[in-house]
Amino acid sequence: MFTERNIHEDPDARKELMKNKIMGVPAIFIDDEIIVGFDKVKIDELLGL
Repeated sequence: MFTERNIHEDPDARKELMKNKIMGVPAIFIDDEIIVGFDKVKIDELLGL
């Protein structure tokens, strides 16, 4: 399951990223890990694929 949040349409989502000093997109949260940018290898690793 995933939740998509568009920072262009959701000011709260944008504020949350800025609060966490994340200035790039996509920002992908998997458990306790945050991936900024698209890193297929890391995503697959964290999802056990």
